[in-house]
Amino acid sequence: MNIPAHNPSASVACHYTNGFTEDELDELDKYLNSLMTCKAEVGAIKGPAPTNTRVSDVSFFKPEDLPWFSVRMHGIINKINKEWFKVNIDHIGEGFQYTEYHATESGHYNWHVDSHDTFTKTTRKLSMVLALNDYKDYKGGEFKERLNGSTRTWKLDRGDILVIPSYALHKVTKVTKGTRKSIICWVSGPQYI
Repeated sequence: MNIPAHNPSASVACHYTNGFTEDELDELDKYLNSLMTCKAEVGAIKGPAPTNTRVSDVSFFKPEDLPWFSVRMHGIINKINKEWFKVNIDHIGEGFQYTEYHATESGHYNWHVDSHDTFTKTTRKLSMVLALNDYKDYKGGEFKERLNGSTRTWKLDRGDILVIPSYALHKVTKVTKGTRKSIICWVSGPQYI
C-alpha cells in the first residue's frame, strides 16, 4: 500500500488505493448483502434524517462480526495516521457503517462534520471511507471536502480509501444514477486539550 506524500495545502484528505484485493472486496460484498439496512439518522436525532440533510440507507456491524476486515482496517488507519495525521487515536469507536446512496431517492449527505461526543466518551478524530463500487457504476455521489474556502472533489473507485480529520467539513453530492456504496468508520481517541 502506497501512501501519498502529505500536502496539507492541497487537501486535508489522504487518498490511497490497494488496501484490499478484489477477492477480499467480493467477500466483503457477500457479507454486506446479508445485512438489513434502514434509513440513516443524523446525530442523536431519532428517526430518518431530514431529507434536506441526508438521504441514505445504512447498516452497522461490529469489528467482531468480520474480524479479518477489522484487523485490516485497523492496520490501514494506523499506518495512515502515523504518516499523515499524527493524532492520538486508540480505537474504531462505533464499529462500521455500511451506506447506500440510491439515485431513485436522490441519495446525498449535505455539508457536515463528524466530530462530536454524542455517541462516545472520547472524540472522533479521523473519518474513513472505503468505496465499494466504481465511480462509473453511478453518477453524482462525489465526496467533497472544504478547506480554507476552497472545495476539493473526490470520485472514488472500488477499494479506494479516503481518510479525513473528523472535524473537516465534507459532503456526498446527490446520486443521479445508480447506487453509491461505501463503508464508513470513525476513529476515536482522547479529547483534544
